[in-house]
Amino acid sequence: AIAGLGTLLRSLADPVAVAAFAAGCAFIPALALACGVWSRGPRLFEVIWLFLWYLGSLNHAPGLDVARARSPVVISAWLAAAGGLLALAVVGRGRARRSGRGG
Repeated sequence: AIAGLGTLLRSLADPVAVAAFAAGCAFIPALALACGVWSRGPRLFEVIWLFLWYLGSLNHAPGLDVARARSPVVISAWLAAAGGLLALAVVGRGRARRSGRGG
């Protein structure tokens, strides 16, 4: 979020751009957390994020570029995905605690 602060400040007049920024700020760490909990390492996140970044940010694939999302439906989908990933992380963490492999 700090790295994109300049972009956020520049787009404060555009509520859709601010929502897209918030969706990205929610989705990326949620994806990292869920991948880390379920795979017990960073590699799954690194592969998925590289794929999403390549298709979305680099090649501007519709629906996969959260930074350039301008549709409320797409932004809502990114936010919902972030919520779902956080729920998966909580479930995975609970499973790890019950199985004795997480503290």
